[in-house]
Amino acid sequence: MKKISLIISLLIVLIFIPSISSAVPPQPARIGGAVTVNGRLLTQSSDSRLVIKVTKLNGTVLVPAAEDTDGLSANGFYIIDIPIYDATDQPGGVTPGTTVVIHVYMGTKELTLLSPVSGQITVGASGSTPTVVNISAEGAIGSVAPILNLLLD
Repeated sequence: MKKISLIISLLIVLIFIPSISSAVPPQPARIGGAVTVNGRLLTQSSDSRLVIKVTKLNGTVLVPAAEDTDGLSANGFYIIDIPIYDATDQPGGVTPGTTVVIHVYMGTKELTLLSPVSGQITVGASGSTPTVVNISAEGAIGSVAPILNLLLD
C-alpha cells in the first residue's frame, strides 16, 4: 500500500512540474480610448479604414503587433495590447515605463496626432488596469473625407 501511494505521489509531482515550470509571456499593458479626427468624434459606424498602431520610439514594430485594425468597439473605443518584454517569450516587447509612439492611419495615410503630444505615451505595468488614452488627430480632407461624409450625413 505504501509503494502504491508513493508511486501515485511521484506521478502527480511529475505531471505537475512541467506546468509549474513552463514559461508564460507577461500580460500586456492595455490602452484604449476615444478617437477624434478633425474635431469629429468617431464611432463604430464612422471608423472606416481607421488603423491605430503602437511602435517603439525609433519606429520599430512591437512583436506581437500592438495595433487595432478592426475598428472601434460598439462603445466607440479602440483597444490595443502592448506586449511586455520577456527575454524568452516576448523579446519584441517593451518594459513598463518605456515611451512608445501611437500612429493613426486613415487607410494608408498617417494622420498628425494632436493628443497625446507627438503620439508619445508611457507603457504601464504588465496586466495593469487599462490606461485611457484618448486620441485627437487631424489630416488632409482627402485622407478623411469618407469619415467626414458619414459624420455629416
